[in-house]
Amino acid sequence: MGTHRDFEKILARHCAPTLAGKKPASLVAFSKNKIDAEKWLYWYTQGMQKRGVHFFELCDCEDRKLVLIYSERLLKKILRKPNVRAYLLGCGYQQASLHAMLKRLALRVQQSGDFPHEIGLFLGYPLSDVLGFIRHGGKNYKLSGPWKVYAGKKKAQRLFESYRACTDAFDDLIENGKTIMCY
Repeated sequence: MGTHRDFEKILARHCAPTLAGKKPASLVAFSKNKIDAEKWLYWYTQGMQKRGVHFFELCDCEDRKLVLIYSERLLKKILRKPNVRAYLLGCGYQQASLHAMLKRLALRVQQSGDFPHEIGLFLGYPLSDVLGFIRHGGKNYKLSGPWKVYAGKKKAQRLFESYRACTDAFDDLIENGKTIMCY
């Protein structure tokens, strides 16, 4: 049920910018009937921690395992921003430690059965875009890519292009028989 290469293809497609240190976090849903995520997550957790990349299970749902893959350094930097911190405080994130905040996020995901809006902050989306998404109900955005942009269109466009180039590079790496662990 799913090979090592299948797992790597999923990581490359959904997490390349995070694995390369360009994005604080990425979210991946592993289908339980297609891949043995438990096995591969264990193996990759060991290897990636040395590079500052961690895996945090947000939900072991009925048919999928939802995992946040994050750069500890970059995620801490985002979550320390005063405006982000204030917003998260309003969402019930009382604890200052990263692990406590991730546990709170997992609880919010499990309770909502969907994605709470603040997950965008963990994924590195600007607070202005998270608030814009809420305010406009996901409509009237200026640009759409990895997220919907409501402010800072040019900066977001550059980031989107950078993320796309990174994903392409990781895809090429795997297509050429290499492994993400060597990147």
